[in-house]
Amino acid sequence: MSSYPIKATQVSLDHRGGTKSYHTVLVETADGLGLLVKRWGKKGVFGSIKTESYATYREAERAFERIFNEKTRGGYEVVGKTVETVANDQSELPTMFGRMLYPKLDAGALQHIDPTIDVTGRREPDPPEYDENGDYIGRAPPRVIPRETIEAALKREAEERKQKEQEGYAANPLFGLF
Repeated sequence: MSSYPIKATQVSLDHRGGTKSYHTVLVETADGLGLLVKRWGKKGVFGSIKTESYATYREAERAFERIFNEKTRGGYEVVGKTVETVANDQSELPTMFGRMLYPKLDAGALQHIDPTIDVTGRREPDPPEYDENGDYIGRAPPRVIPRETIEAALKREAEERKQKEQEGYAANPLFGLF
C-alpha cells in the first residue's frame, strides 16, 4: 500500500509569559502510520526538534493529545489556526512540513512515513542505548564535579586575575602619579 496521501496537522502554542513557544506536527500516512514532530524553544528562534514514530496513527494522536493537554495546563495557549496540509507525493513533503522544518527532519522519521524516500546526506537518528541487562538507558546523567575541585579552580582563577591586574598596573607609566 502507498504512503500517500500523507496528512499533517500543525499546532503552535505560546507560553503566557511570552518568551517560549512549542510547535507540533501530527502526521498520518495513507497506510495508517503515525509520526509526531515536536519543536520548542524561545520565541523567534527555531529551537530544538524531536521526532517520534508510531506504528499507528491512533498512537501518535494519543501522544499528541497528552502533550497538548500537558502544555495547555502548564500555561501555553494555542496561537493562530490549526493548519492541515496534504502531500500527494515526495515533492510536496517540503511544503507540507515547511521549508524551515523539513531540512532538519532525520532520516528515520522520513523513512518511517515514506520508505522509498532518498535520505542521502540527512542525519541519522541517535540510536537507543541499552545497558548489559537490555534496559533502556536514555541520556547519561550529568557529570558530578567534587566541590573541592570547583573551589580550587575558582581560587586559581582569582589568583591569576589578581596577578594580571598587578602586571597591568606595573606596565602603566602613569600608575601612582595621581
